[in-house]
Amino acid sequence: IATEGPLGWSALRTARRLGIPVASGFHTRFDEYLPDYGVAWLQAAALRWMRRFHNQADATLVPTQELQQFLGEQGFDRVRLLARAVDSSQFEPQRRDPALREEWGIDGNGFAAIYVGRIAPEKNLGLAVKAFRRLQQIRPKARFIWVGDGPSREKLAHENPDFIFCGVQRGDALARHFASGDLFLFPSRSETFGNVTLEAMASGVATVAFDYGAAREYLRTDDNGIAVNEDSEFVAAALQLAGDDVLREENEAIFPHAVFVQTKRATGQGSGISLSPEQAQQAIRAGVEQGLAGRARCQPLPTASPVQVQIAATSPGMADLFCQWPALERVDGRTVRFSAPDIESAVRMTNCLSAMSSMLR
Repeated sequence: IATEGPLGWSALRTARRLGIPVASGFHTRFDEYLPDYGVAWLQAAALRWMRRFHNQADATLVPTQELQQFLGEQGFDRVRLLARAVDSSQFEPQRRDPALREEWGIDGNGFAAIYVGRIAPEKNLGLAVKAFRRLQQIRPKARFIWVGDGPSREKLAHENPDFIFCGVQRGDALARHFASGDLFLFPSRSETFGNVTLEAMASGVATVAFDYGAAREYLRTDDNGIAVNEDSEFVAAALQLAGDDVLREENEAIFPHAVFVQTKRATGQGSGISLSPEQAQQAIRAGVEQGLAGRARCQPLPTASPVQVQIAATSPGMADLFCQWPALERVDGRTVRFSAPDIESAVRMTNCLSAMSSMLR
């Protein structure tokens, strides 16, 4: 059950009457929304209402360890972690669309900041506007693309006639909009997760977001964007990534379940690129370093070359399990790596780890 409203209560009562087990999904921090609508005094009551509802379920599913801990501290019972993901075959850098960018008035070397989500007071959108106006001082021709709709859209459009509003997009159209941006600005502080953060990362777009929810779980500063804690840091991060094309390209997002393939040649030099697990397996088997969206140099890899594979696991716990395998070593909290003498060995190991991750998730 995904709503605490009248329909959710009706479903909960019906399930209890029929003896059907119930899992509820905690999707929205309504208590965090209330100050943005002028009724902050109702926050405690809203939290009690949600606790009363969810505690009647057999399990309450949440997307992050952070939220699991918070709800447990607030008296929510049977809170269980159910991690989220996005379809990396849909959200991918190859969806970048020059024709769409041309519609936005952006030439080949232009710059597009993008926001995707509900356009509403609780999303802290004034901060995104402030960050964009600052970055315009260093990139005067930059455009701000807004994907979504909501009660704040009309006012925002009236006050900022240069902004481009694309409305609600879905499916392939949404994927094209994501991948066609250069910097994803997500100023919200009220998400339970923030799926759009993963969608932007999967699309290869450097991301600025607050360090909680999806950003805390997956966004790695100086790797695929910048996670911040204060409003001033948000603006500074936007300026930093917008003002340095090389830095931003280095921070183009690596999808959190990505595999990093690095080749070591006889010269001792190496190069690496980030691929989805499926792409990594194909790339290793084909003996090719594939550049996502043409952004990395592609060079042939002899079949007999030694290969090093670096995997970002879905969680630190999964990385712990991977490291029980003697061939793997820890790189950081979620990242492990292994070396293989040839392409086929690397493929077999990658397949084993992928299967293990699927079974245990």
